[in-house]
Amino acid sequence: MAQYWNGDTKPDNRPAAPNALIFCRLESTHLEDSPVNRLPQASLALILGFASVPSASAQAVPDTVPYAAEHHAERLAEFAKEPPAKGRIIFLGNSITEFGDWKTLLGDSTVVNRGIAGDITYGILRRLEEVVRREPSKLFLEAGINDIAKGVSPTVIARRISVIVATVRRGSPQRPVYVISVLPTNDAVKQEYPDVFNKNDRVEAVNALLRADAARGRYVYVDLHRELRDAKGKLDTRYAESDGLHLNAEGYRVWIKLLRSRGYVP
Repeated sequence: MAQYWNGDTKPDNRPAAPNALIFCRLESTHLEDSPVNRLPQASLALILGFASVPSASAQAVPDTVPYAAEHHAERLAEFAKEPPAKGRIIFLGNSITEFGDWKTLLGDSTVVNRGIAGDITYGILRRLEEVVRREPSKLFLEAGINDIAKGVSPTVIARRISVIVATVRRGSPQRPVYVISVLPTNDAVKQEYPDVFNKNDRVEAVNALLRADAARGRYVYVDLHRELRDAKGKLDTRYAESDGLHLNAEGYRVWIKLLRSRGYVP
């Protein structure tokens, strides 16, 4: 089980993302039950960014399969065991979300962590119903870097994030949703996560689209990218783990400081 940053301890048991993509067959579980699947099939294919919606028996294309599949399944099993409390703050995303000890950082034991290392926007859509059932008081969504690693276009990434937001707001259109900018990487990422090396231009392209969607009133955009980048637009080593991708304790403190300065969290 992964350990977390609380500002003092090191997440030394994090699942490592493989250098090669993981291929597997899509299971009908989650996808068939998901609110996303209630959309017309033609519209769903357009929104999610592939030519046709894969069936349970179809071979999944790489950008619909999360990294670290075994860990993904373990996390879902953990989520299923938790009582379905409603009205809590939820942090939803990939490893950068999972490795944050949000309860300690916010001083709130009720905060829910729904980060899964290696997850992608499509993976979040597949498991979103569990989040919707919890009726979060606020949702903080952080996703996109693993999609970039898989070669998903900025347009498709932004489109999927919009679908996630719309789905969470189903039945409660005023529910606050905050979309965190995709964070940059630095050159150290080449060693452990070469799939995202030298792709900060794509990170910036996604963020430009997210800012535009926020301007249309779809959600609140939180520009954490600006707070954590160095003069060259890369993830500042002051806030980064040695892998050039994940945040260290100071990085998470900057994140919380930004949220508090905007009045998004107490």
